Amino acid sequence: MRSIAAMVMALSIAMVILACGGGEYGEAIEVNQKFVDAMESYLDEVEKADSGSAVAAAINAYAEKVEKLAPRMKAVSQNYPEWEDRTKIPEALKPLTEKAENLSQRMAGSFMTAMQYMQDAKVQAAQQRLAKAMGMMQ
Repeated sequence: MRSIAAMVMALSIAMVILACGGGEYGEAIEVNQKFVDAMESYLDEVEKADSGSAVAAAINAYAEKVEKLAPRMKAVSQNYPEWEDRTKIPEALKPLTEKAENLSQRMAGSFMTAMQYMQDAKVQAAQQRLAKAMGMMQ
């Protein structure tokens, strides 16, 4: 039963990627979707955090996802350097780009929440881990 569910899930994901223009940009779409989902999850967690431990947990969870995605994100940006010019982003990626921009606006609020707990050693360590993970995409 699990293998059938896994196969149906895999086929569903493949169909979504193909419907979004997965052919030429499939990898870029997939990795960007995962990154946007990770960012959204992080923001949701930080926005409801009410302690240093909760903020640190949210940051660490996001850092872990970024660490896993960073090599793929870096490869995509190396494969498509022309996308630095926002006018050259393919239509298939524009919805993800717009969603990421909207989420970026929420980032300021998350920094304000995290700032309340910056004296917490766990939060400081998590912030350093996240900065290092983000640096892996450069």
